[in-house]
Amino acid sequence: MSEAPNRIYLSYGQLKAPDDEELEADKKAVEVMENCLHIPHERIIKLFESYRNCSGGGFWSTHPSWDDRIENISKPEWKDLRL
Repeated sequence: MSEAPNRIYLSYGQLKAPDDEELEADKKAVEVMENCLHIPHERIIKLFESYRNCSGGGFWSTHPSWDDRIENISKPEWKDLRL
């Protein structure tokens, strides 16, 4: 049994995944929303935008900013991820 690489880091006493992995997880979430829930990409961006005020301390302090997330899922190559 091989061990998975340790990709979670401690940051100020909290668990933190690297930002690139967080942004990749956003891509997977967009794929699920488009393919399984049939939510249009523009609507997904509006959903992400609605969370802009949720940044700050606590849980969100270990995650990329919502502006970074929105910029990331707005890239042309991320539009229309339908299978």
